Amino acid sequence: MGPPLRQFSIAEICYSLPAGKPQLYTYASKWEEQDEYYAATQVQCPAHLSAADAQMIEDLAARAFDGLVGKGYARIDLRADVRVRLTYWK
Repeated sequence: MGPPLRQFSIAEICYSLPAGKPQLYTYASKWEEQDEYYAATQVQCPAHLSAADAQMIEDLAARAFDGLVGKGYARIDLRADVRVRLTYWK
C-alpha cells in the first residue's frame, strides 16, 4: 500500500444497551440478528467528532501504524470514555 499514508473515515460504535450490560462489539453484535447486542449496536461512519478530536485520532493511528506495522495496511481500534476529552501522550 506504500506512501503516502492513507486513512479512511473514523467509525464509532454506538451502544443503546441496558444499564449494566458491557459495551462490547461482540460476534453477536455483528451477525446474530436475534441477539439483543445486534439490535442495540449501531456503527456511525463517519463518527461525530470535532475536527480537533478527529485530527488527534488520525495522528495517533498513524503513529501506532508507523511504530507497530510500518508497511502494508492495518486497522487501528481505539476505545475512549465519552465522559472525558480524548487525550494522549506526545
